[in-house]
Amino acid sequence: MFLFALQWGGQKYAWNSGTIIGLFIGSFANLCVFLAWERSRGERAMIPLHLLKQTKVYSSCLDMLFIVGNLIVTMYYLPIWFQVVEGTSATVSGVRLLPLILSHIFFAVIAGVLGNF
Repeated sequence: MFLFALQWGGQKYAWNSGTIIGLFIGSFANLCVFLAWERSRGERAMIPLHLLKQTKVYSSCLDMLFIVGNLIVTMYYLPIWFQVVEGTSATVSGVRLLPLILSHIFFAVIAGVLGNF
């Protein structure tokens, strides 16, 4: 619901429309129900909430949010930029994306090997 509200807000519906406000309220309500359920489950929860109190856990979650978020945005918008701004075909856009993908694969393998020491 939250992503629909962000996607449709200002594009398909006005930000102050009932649909967008309802989606935001619904997503907040679902988050509250989910957190209450997780808290009631205790140690058997899908995401034990007591783990989020540990600095290493929440800082690594935030770190991955920004790193993976940046990666996904780059992988999504760079091919569109190649096609729209530079006027290339979808195939050429994919070929131009290969150095970025191959470097990510290479450094992921390096990080995995170094992480085992």
